[in-house]
Amino acid sequence: QRLELRTHDDAAMDKALALFLPDMKAAQRAVLMRLSGGSLGAALILATGDGEALAAEADRLIDQAGQPDLLALLALGDRLWRTRDGLEQFGVFLTEALAARIRARAHHGAAGLDRWVHVLNRLEHGFGRAAALNLEPRLTILSAARELAVTARNAGHL
Repeated sequence: QRLELRTHDDAAMDKALALFLPDMKAAQRAVLMRLSGGSLGAALILATGDGEALAAEADRLIDQAGQPDLLALLALGDRLWRTRDGLEQFGVFLTEALAARIRARAHHGAAGLDRWVHVLNRLEHGFGRAAALNLEPRLTILSAARELAVTARNAGHL
């Protein structure tokens, strides 16, 4: 049996977040909606714990794809190791951020996004495998950074 889950539109997300997080201001909910890519679960994770910091790290990794900071990546891997479900959460945020950038470029008619879609699929597979097998986060992060760096060099930055 197949169950397809779709992302929520902004109105539905705002209503749900207002229900679950009644003390949060509208501007903060808007940030959560942007970072979560329409996923209520991701938005709620972002609202608690290290979620927002992990999402910012995912954006930074994409922004610095051409020249990754290896020491910062190793420190991130160490932090993810100590955070419950940290690697899995980071993988979700990274792939969501990458997918959002690909969609934005596609809507503006950018060509040559096939390499970025390919790396997105590889990252989704890699983070899923790492979470399922409880692999060491530093190696997973370094591997993801390498994939992004190669793609940025060959296809240009997003």
